[in-house]
Amino acid sequence: MQPVGVAKGTLMLSAYCPRHGSTVLYSPSSITGIRNTPLGIEVTIECYCGELIEVLSGASSAEPAVASAR
Repeated sequence: MQPVGVAKGTLMLSAYCPRHGSTVLYSPSSITGIRNTPLGIEVTIECYCGELIEVLSGASSAEPAVASAR
C-alpha cells in the first residue's frame, strides 16, 4: 500500500488487486479495517470489484507493503 498523492486534501492509496491483476487506486473510504499485529499493521481494503485485500505495512513488517486477497 502506497500513498499516491494529496490534491486538495484528498489522499489516495494504491494496492495490488489479484482479481484485477494490477495495482488499483483506492480512496480512504475503501479501508474496512486496521489492526496492529506482531508482524506489523494489517490494513484491509475492499476493492471496487468486491475483493478483500489485506496489506501488511509498518516498521515491523518484513516488507513495507505486502497485499494478499482473502
